[in-house]
Amino acid sequence: MFDRFHPRYLVPNGVTAANLILALTAIVEASRGRPEAAAWLIVWCALLDRVDGVVARWLGASSEFGIQFDTLSDLLAFCVAPGLLVYLLLAGDPRYAPMYESAATRGILLISVGVYVLSGAIRLARFNVQAETIGTKWFRGLPVTIAGALVATFILASWELALPAEVAAASPVVLMTCSVFMLSNLWLPKSFEDEARIPFPLFVLGAAAIYGLGFARAFPVALLAGAIAYPALGFIFGASNRPDRINRNWREPQEIGPNSRYDDGLLPSKLPGEDRVALRDRPML
Repeated sequence: MFDRFHPRYLVPNGVTAANLILALTAIVEASRGRPEAAAWLIVWCALLDRVDGVVARWLGASSEFGIQFDTLSDLLAFCVAPGLLVYLLLAGDPRYAPMYESAATRGILLISVGVYVLSGAIRLARFNVQAETIGTKWFRGLPVTIAGALVATFILASWELALPAEVAAASPVVLMTCSVFMLSNLWLPKSFEDEARIPFPLFVLGAAAIYGLGFARAFPVALLAGAIAYPALGFIFGASNRPDRINRNWREPQEIGPNSRYDDGLLPSKLPGEDRVALRDRPML
């Protein structure tokens, strides 16, 4: 009646479940007219997003179920929640609603939110398909985690700095910019500690500062700066150190279809998939 149960799988999947609940709470808070709380909840989701993967590898509890569960959680936390936050804020807050009263501006708002959510969904699906080819050290395009954090901290930082209402009202521009970079093929290192040889103590200090500020709901300007600096510097680094130039054996993912090596249509054709098959055969939890 139920799949095999292994307690160690509860920990990473529990972190993913907590992320999903936080994202749902962010949507509820935004709908209740509490955008600041919603934005901070999205930031918390971003901070927790890396934890489940780290815990899964530490416990040896990686699974295909965990991969798919994490994808669904990311879709809600970093695509749907930020998009709804922007829409509900700009369409319902008295500070911004007058700027989006006309049919044209309301249409621009709806289109930007729709494009952002769709781009994030495509980015997540592409990541799952290309994960085997790209490897464990690189991203292609802007991760949805960074995009969601950037949208949330942009709004929070505009309030902390007491900027004119027009700044936060420009959030659709941020959504569209993130959409372009999520769909791009730019290379981004997952960790500067490995790729740029940042000293480990400095790396830990920076991570501790980010997590401390995030969970303390303090200094969103610094968090916004980090959300911008990481992809900006990473894309520059990736442009000169991209694997498809350094590694001559690297190949773009092949097309997916019924004639591929795996007939489930989930994996790129002609790719070594023994690790993925072994992962798929593990228990669901």
